[in-house]
Amino acid sequence: KQTGERQGIELVVHSKRRLLYQDELNKNPLNYDAWFDLIRLEERQAYGSNAWERVRDAYDRAVDNVPVTNVKRLWRRYVYLWIKYANFEELVAQDIARARNVYERALKTIPHQ
Repeated sequence: KQTGERQGIELVVHSKRRLLYQDELNKNPLNYDAWFDLIRLEERQAYGSNAWERVRDAYDRAVDNVPVTNVKRLWRRYVYLWIKYANFEELVAQDIARARNVYERALKTIPHQ
């Protein structure tokens, strides 16, 4: 019974933290630190069950928020999101085809010369 109660409590805490991060991201979708926090939360929740769809959804929503200015700090965090996404697909989800797709999408999205 204690295990069930603990899992229920953890689920409630997880849900509240998810809502907190999503509220922050609704206010400022370019808050990449909040995206990293949300992604880390989703990865922890999915780890062990291999239910990666929620993690992938968080990554996809995060990388859809391309910086609109040339502020180096924002672009650096944005590039790190792409790198972390590709690493997740390759090393955690062990899906090489998806990792390659993420890398190719990053190259098309991130301006580089």
